[in-house]
Amino acid sequence: MIRSAILGLIFTVVSALGMAFEPDELRERAVAMKREVAELEQQGRTEEAEKIKGELVNLLELAERQEAKDDNDLDTAIDERKANLERLRKEERRGKKSGAKHERAVRERIEATEQQINYLEAERQRRLAERRNRRRSDELDESGRRIEQVRMAAQNLKAAGILDLAQDLMEKAEAMEREQAKKRTAEEEIDALRREFEELQSQNKEIQRKFDQLEHEFKEFRERPVFRLSQ
Repeated sequence: MIRSAILGLIFTVVSALGMAFEPDELRERAVAMKREVAELEQQGRTEEAEKIKGELVNLLELAERQEAKDDNDLDTAIDERKANLERLRKEERRGKKSGAKHERAVRERIEATEQQINYLEAERQRRLAERRNRRRSDELDESGRRIEQVRMAAQNLKAAGILDLAQDLMEKAEAMEREQAKKRTAEEEIDALRREFEELQSQNKEIQRKFDQLEHEFKEFRERPVFRLSQ
């Protein structure tokens, strides 16, 4: 059990020395530490549990700082590529007099940059979805623990012969479960709508890309020299 506190301290110290861990690594370790805290509390070893809780807080803060840094790096990468895309589009508009070969080269760079932006923005959405799911899971776990605590209290009251209060607590636990189920259903419906919206956005971007490509090809076709047969 003490090993968890030691490992949590190692993560914190190593980070302070400038070495970064992936947020997923830190959170996986935090999950294991939470399980050990629960086991210690069940065994009545509250002092050991409190020590690990302290390191757990540090570990989660470290994960959040690393996530914030990663998010900032990702946003910077997207902004840089969007700025580059704008420069390329201006170059494309100015370069029409430079010939079709130069314009094709610029168009290829534009398409490559657009693909990079789409990939990075999809990664940003993936991270946001992952965090929503993690928060939801944490909330469900916490809600489940509260329900279990109410049930245990009801069982203790029943064993002590306080039946009316025990029945009230059991009904409260059942009401909490129903509320939890409603919340889960609502969140699943919101997720479905969010996925549908993101799919429509993706389709719209693809349609716009194809339209731009067709417009470019049409311009190239119009600028081709016309050869007429002599009479």
